[in-house]
Amino acid sequence: MSLYEIDESDQFLRDVEEAAVWILLTNLEQSESLADAKLNDFRTDLSSLRDRLKSYPESGEADDIQGLRKFPIYEGRYSAKWIVNHAARRVTLVALSDSKYPRNLRQFQIED
Repeated sequence: MSLYEIDESDQFLRDVEEAAVWILLTNLEQSESLADAKLNDFRTDLSSLRDRLKSYPESGEADDIQGLRKFPIYEGRYSAKWIVNHAARRVTLVALSDSKYPRNLRQFQIED
């Protein structure tokens, strides 16, 4: 069985960067080592998801939007979303949404 290729959209990459900054900032108040550990947990969850999608692109659950799949990461705080192209054997991660704080309630935005 050949593995699926994993692509990441620009939006997904921006969402990941924003989540990483948010995790660091919110945990630095307690300690730098805690912030680093939490960021490492987040990155490990993303890596595990990518590895799982290579073999099982239909894992997770169907989203409200047809053709979109989703899976919770980082203790359910974030939801990674992707689309599957079986003909090309390709998975494209398209978004990472924060289930606790919608984008408009966060205090900062990363500028391009």
